[in-house]
Amino acid sequence: MGQQMMVIALLASFLLSSGVFAMMEVFQDSDDIATSQFEQEAALNIASSGVNMAISNLRQDKYWRKGYTKLKMSDAGILNLRVTDLGTDSLRITSQATYG
Repeated sequence: MGQQMMVIALLASFLLSSGVFAMMEVFQDSDDIATSQFEQEAALNIASSGVNMAISNLRQDKYWRKGYTKLKMSDAGILNLRVTDLGTDSLRITSQATYG
């Protein structure tokens, strides 16, 4: 009877430790997902800010086409922005940002 109890205790311990390790992995995955989501949102906000800055420059100088190359934004963001003519009354503003 003592050996059976020991085997049962070992199995219970194994199952409990497996469950704990599985939960720790789930928590780590959720941290990675949250970090990735934050970085994506920050990059989107930087790209939108770049478009707003370009529009502001174009309101002051309608011939402004300089754009931005590797402009540091926020604490870890980089913005690349290009302004190209499409026709007499049309422009294309391309804004690309990275974060992290």
